[in-house]
Amino acid sequence: MTEPTTAGTQATHGELGAPLVTNNPDESRFELRVDGNLVGLADYRVHAGRMVFTHTEVDPGLGGRGLGGVLIGAALAEVRNQGLSADPQCSFVDDYLNRHPEHADLRHRR
Repeated sequence: MTEPTTAGTQATHGELGAPLVTNNPDESRFELRVDGNLVGLADYRVHAGRMVFTHTEVDPGLGGRGLGGVLIGAALAEVRNQGLSADPQCSFVDDYLNRHPEHADLRHRR
C-alpha cells in the first residue's frame, strides 16, 4: 500500500485544528482532515498527463471556513509538483481555477 503524501496545509480557522491535506493515490483522492477527522475529499483520476477532478466535497457543517479552497489549493500544488495539468470535471474545482489566476497555467487545454 502506498503511504499518503502530504500535499499542503493552511492556517487554522476558528476553533478547528490545522487542516491537513494528503494525497491518497490508492483511493485516487485528496483527503482533508481536521483534528484527525476526514472532513473533505477531492476525487481524481490521472489520464494522459492530466489529473481529472471528478468530485469534491467538504462536510457541510464546516462550510464557510475556506476548507474547500485549502483542499483544492493543496491538490493543485500536487498537480504542479507532478508536472500534470488539471482537468476540472467538478464544478468546484472549475470555479476555484476561475477565481485563482495564479493556477491558470495548470488548466488542461482542450
